[in-house]
Amino acid sequence: MPQKLRLVHQMDETIRELAIRLLCRNYQLDYRFRPYAAYKEQTADEEHPPLDYRGQPRLTPRRVLAEIEAARQADLTAPQRAILPACNRQLETT
Repeated sequence: MPQKLRLVHQMDETIRELAIRLLCRNYQLDYRFRPYAAYKEQTADEEHPPLDYRGQPRLTPRRVLAEIEAARQADLTAPQRAILPACNRQLETT
């Protein structure tokens, strides 16, 4: 892990931000990177969602849940319907 953290600080700003998000999400390092903690809080902000790498607003958990609910009403195949509960569970853990 120390090598990964050193490598992150050598990256340019855009790549560094993505690498920090990846490390924090997968290795629970939120406490080491305050900007990630702020980003995580912002993901729930419906009025001012964070921007993706293209500068487009990201989906908030509430909007994703609304899309999942709309998908439940759509004409889906059995495998597609089977995925929806897992999507809900994933959102509940983030």
